Order: sequence, then structure tokens, then C-alpha cells
Amino acid sequence: MKKLLILFYTLIFTLNISAQMSIYFQQGEVDVKVPFVDIDSITFNPVESNYLYTQLRIHNVNNTSTDLTLADIDNIYFKDSDILNPADITTQVLISYNGNSISTTNPLAGNGVSISNTGGNVVVTSTVAGVEYILSGTTSNGSFKIYSDFEFKLTLNGATITSTFGPAINIQSSKRVFVDLVDGKTSTLTDSSNYPDPLTATEDTKGCCFSEGQLIFMGNGNLFVNAKAKHAIVSDDYIRVISGNILVLEAMRDGLKSNDWIIIDNGYVSINAKDDGIQSDKGHIIINGGIVEVTSTDEGIAASYDPLETGDYTIKPYIILNGGDITVSTTGESAHGVRTGDDITINGGNISITTYGLKSDGMKTEGKITLNGGTAIIQAFAKCMDYGTLIDNGNVVTCY
Repeated sequence: MKKLLILFYTLIFTLNISAQMSIYFQQGEVDVKVPFVDIDSITFNPVESNYLYTQLRIHNVNNTSTDLTLADIDNIYFKDSDILNPADITTQVLISYNGNSISTTNPLAGNGVSISNTGGNVVVTSTVAGVEYILSGTTSNGSFKIYSDFEFKLTLNGATITSTFGPAINIQSSKRVFVDLVDGKTSTLTDSSNYPDPLTATEDTKGCCFSEGQLIFMGNGNLFVNAKAKHAIVSDDYIRVISGNILVLEAMRDGLKSNDWIIIDNGYVSINAKDDGIQSDKGHIIINGGIVEVTSTDEGIAASYDPLETGDYTIKPYIILNGGDITVSTTGESAHGVRTGDDITINGGNISITTYGLKSDGMKTEGKITLNGGTAIIQAFAKCMDYGTLIDNGNVVTCY
């Protein structure tokens, strides 16, 4: 009974765990990992008719389930899946660009990693785990494309990649990618002004640095991005900036764009975009710290999911500003500084919002704005704040 109560309270605690965490069930020397994002619900399950709880059943979002015997569970703990464990990287593959040619060091050639090069356009196909791909050198008409069955580390070691054939980096893998910006080095990515048709109907080419899976930025180096045709950095999953200096010098569309959520923990993110600065289609945006500077023609920071379009009201496109120095400037006629259909919460940070459009609000939501801490200075051509409900717990916002 004591173990059952401990498990019960532990699982209640998981309701507040963020989606990038994983739950580990320790059974002797074996740890069963379950990503939190894959879990629909967790129940206690009686196996026999006496209704004594003997199993823990994990119901997954894909309608499958996993059963664990309660008596075998020694411990439950949580880990942030977005923090790379160096021990998980077992092999380094080096790719150095020199114009149309490349030099490579590939210990896995013939054993899971193949590399092809066509005039500086590199294609990697990987069927093995634990690989770090290190890119360096310069090409004025090349690109990097990868198909991988497993998550991997992509290290940008002063690479300058200018593509004439779509994205500079094209990650056709739904797995997590750890993008390491090498300290003291500057890498520059530039896409082409016109994009060719995808090779297959299932391949996307949505921006200069594109990934089908999660993009996790780390390290303390610099990344410059020039998006001549589409978005600058885009993921069909989520984007997280743990550290690093990311400068979107120009984006013909959005600066940072994700299908799910965007989290900025630290670092320096500067965006100059013709469309939205930071845009999440079906998820939330959280800024915990760092320096964030957005100049955009359309929305500055937007979690724009509209349930009326899909009928799915389970998605909550909220925005939370917990800390950092955040500066937003928009110029479009209806380009709001911070925009979402759900809630906006300010818990901390120094925030400056300026909108120049005739119909541009500083912050806009059909939900509620909650002001708990920090400071926000808003200069808006239209409304300072447009909301359904305002909860003001402190003298946070100054409107001009």
C-alpha cells in the first residue's frame, strides 16, 4: 500500500511536467523510458478479479499501452530529454566543405552511415544511433541533407553553407536533433531565392534550416541565417533554444517557426522577418531567459492556432514570458507585438513592445492576460492590450 501511495502522488506530479521531459520507471537494473509527450494517461490496473492493483498501465497517444508490474517498480524519476548526454554520442562523422567538393571522415562507412556529394550538395543516410555530424568549411552552392532513423547531434563548426537548391540544411528525420554551435565559431546558412519541387510528396522544404523533427540549439557559438525565400529556422515538431547566439539577418517569411511549441531558455536570439518573428502553429511559446530581439512586418511573437479551423479545442496556444530581455517591434497594419488565441502570462523579464501599424495592438488575445511580475513597456498605435480578461497582480505594464 505504501508503494501504491508513493506511485500515486508521483504520477499526480507528472501533470505539471513539461512535454520535453521523460518519465523513467526503474525496475532493478533496467530503466523503462517513456517520453511524456507520448503519454495520454496513466492508470492502475487490476489483473485479476479481486481488484487488487497489481499493474501500472501507460496509455499512449497512438492508442497503444504499456503495462508495468507494480511490485517490480523500484523508483520513478524524470529527465529532460532535450539535455544531451555526452555518453550517448559514440561516433563522430566529419564533413568539411571546400566549394563543390568535400572531405570526410566517416568511421561508419559501410556500417550504417553513407555520404554522397553532388557539387557540394551532401546527402547523408544513417541507420545507426549515437552519431555526431560535424560540419565545417565553405560552399557557395552546396547544402546538407540527412535521413536518419535515430536522433543525432549536428555540430556547426564555423560552416558557411550557401544553397542554390532550396534549404541550406534539410533534415528529413522526425527524430530529435541537437544542434551544437561551437564556442568561438560563426556558422552562416543561406538558402536559395527559389525552391525546387520536393523529391517526394512526403518531403517538406519549408525554410533555410528545416527539420521534420525537434530542433534543440545548444553551445555558445554564433549562427547567422539568411532566408531568401521562406522561413529561417523551421521545425515540423518543436524548437528549443537552450543556449547559443542565433541571428536571423533576414527571413522572407517567419524567423522561428514550429508546428508545435517554441521554448527559449537562454542565449541571444535576434530576428528580422518579413512575416512573423516567432511563430508556433499548434502549440505554446515560452521564454525563460536570454535576450530576444524581434523586428517583423507581421506578428512579433505569435501562437496562432485557431480551433475554429480544425474543431480541436484540446490545443492551448498560450504564451508565457518568465524572464529575459525581450524587445519586439512590428510595422504591419495589423501586426501585434504578442498574439495568441488563448492566454498570455507575464511572470518576469524586461519587455519592450512597439507597434507601428494602424490596427496593431501591443498584446492581443481572446483569452486572458495575467500579469504577475517583470516590467513591460508598450507603445502601440492601436490598443496597448486587447484581451478577454485581465488579471493584474502587479504594476507590470506601462502603456504609451
